[in-house]
Amino acid sequence: MKRAFAGGLLGAAFAAAAALSACDQPAVTCGSPAASAATAAMLKDAVVKDSILKARKNDGTNAVPEAAVRAAVERLKFAFDEIRTTRNDPNSTRKFCSATARVVFPLDLLSDADRARDLTHLNSVADLAQASNVTRSADTFTFPADYSVQPTDDRKTVFSESDSLGGQIDFLSEVVVSSLLKGQLEAQNIQQQQAQQQEHAALQQQKQAGLDEAKAEDALSIQTVNAAWNALDSSTQDQLMDIERAWIKKKQADCDVEAAAASLDPLEKETARLKCDTKANQDRVAWINQFAPR
Repeated sequence: MKRAFAGGLLGAAFAAAAALSACDQPAVTCGSPAASAATAAMLKDAVVKDSILKARKNDGTNAVPEAAVRAAVERLKFAFDEIRTTRNDPNSTRKFCSATARVVFPLDLLSDADRARDLTHLNSVADLAQASNVTRSADTFTFPADYSVQPTDDRKTVFSESDSLGGQIDFLSEVVVSSLLKGQLEAQNIQQQQAQQQEHAALQQQKQAGLDEAKAEDALSIQTVNAAWNALDSSTQDQLMDIERAWIKKKQADCDVEAAAASLDPLEKETARLKCDTKANQDRVAWINQFAPR
């Protein structure tokens, strides 16, 4: 997953607004429904924007449609517990609030995110939450949230704003984007597996061709050394028989060692043994020929 933080949302102020109902018009407090709705809208909007950045490819195109991002974020449920007012602005109607933000993810979205992260060798959603100072309990994630709320002068709209939730927004958008990319990543994984299988098959064919060539060359070298040996008269063969048998044993041992050192692959190992045997036979012909009748 692409991480597009530069010039993005981290460290910026998040803000969103929600309409006030008639019952909320007398006053806006940190715990009023409109304040919570505005804060939830603020978080959703920030997650959408950061998710779109994360899903943007190097060529500037989107890996997933923006509509899909918005639809996925819309499935998240935001709520706030333990809401408290930390400070009142004496010069305005702005109130500074703290709460425990609670975000509930659909289970299928979490499963898709974990699958996507596994395919790209990233840490799990649970590990990512821990690294982001977000507490997970099944499908629910909680974290402390500091924000401010303020109504418009006509008290028809309340604004919520925060500049301290960059890490949590990053976590939420990372999970959203991971889930949306699961299908593409699985398709890429299948293509990679198929390509690897084709490459393996081609490599095996190449190894087999090398082995077949080594077999043919070794068979020719055996014929050549046998012809040189048969060209000796019987008395010379009798004199050289013990030496020749000792040479054959040593040749076999030397070539077994050379083959074992060459590779663990059976085809490559046998190819190396045959090439060693071929060279030894070719060198032996010159040694035998020195005893041939002139």
